Amino acid sequence: MMNRFVKGWFERGQKEDAGSIFQFFCYFIAFNFLYDKYTGHDRHKLEKLVEKDIIPLLSNEASAILEEGAAFYDEPGPCFRSERPVAKLTRESPLKDVFLNIYQVRCNLFHGSKAMDTPRDIALVSTSANVLQRFLGRWLEKNGGLR
Repeated sequence: MMNRFVKGWFERGQKEDAGSIFQFFCYFIAFNFLYDKYTGHDRHKLEKLVEKDIIPLLSNEASAILEEGAAFYDEPGPCFRSERPVAKLTRESPLKDVFLNIYQVRCNLFHGSKAMDTPRDIALVSTSANVLQRFLGRWLEKNGGLR
């Protein structure tokens, strides 16, 4: 069931324009499904997914993902049109920071503080879609979902 659900949304995202808001939505639905297996509020569930699934799966690609995630950090100060500033990259878990920022992009899209009318908004959504695509592809490979 899990593989089928994730694979279905991943494949749907593959059909959308690369880096588009529609591709991001498809990938985030699959991603949300994966972290929903943990308990607690969404942020806690996401942190568990990062610790238990993402870091072990993507540790060899961390530098490429951090480079991809640079769009989150290329301007000083808040960049999400909300009061919450972008999470700073930490030495402890920079991958966790990238995925928490992806979650923040989702929150801003769903709750109306991101309008997709600036190059910055478009870049953040595109970056988020690309990182999610990389993770979901690796997750499906590991779990036999790309057969």
